[in-house]
Amino acid sequence: MRDGEPNQAVLASPSSPTDVTERTLMGNFVVLEVAPRVFVHYGHLQPGSVQVKVGDRVRRGAVLGRLGQSGNANAPHLHFLVSNSAAFEESEGLPFVFRAFDYLGSAKIHQVLNQAEQVPIGPRFQKSSRQQLPLDGSVVTFK
Repeated sequence: MRDGEPNQAVLASPSSPTDVTERTLMGNFVVLEVAPRVFVHYGHLQPGSVQVKVGDRVRRGAVLGRLGQSGNANAPHLHFLVSNSAAFEESEGLPFVFRAFDYLGSAKIHQVLNQAEQVPIGPRFQKSSRQQLPLDGSVVTFK
């Protein structure tokens, strides 16, 4: 885990890192080992928001941190990766599925970044999608 890196300015181009590592790319992050040689990476968290520390046992549903834009990011988002190594730069991605999620609607990135207006989300709510992948622009809550 890492915490304390500042958020980047919204829509500003971050400088290119001189070395490509989890620390330079992901900013504040948490990596969980969920099975032997299966690691889940959560990156770009808000500074000061990480709720776990190295060695903690984490239960499903626990808050790990708050979504931010630390590291090499120019908009708030979650970098989510399932891999075979705790070190991002030495890992290979692994296939995964979400147990279930509720689809709340969709929104375009420019709508989400406009803080002066409420995000118009549509179409309407669909409960508990299973065996599906949320598409780009989907607004979902995970189960």
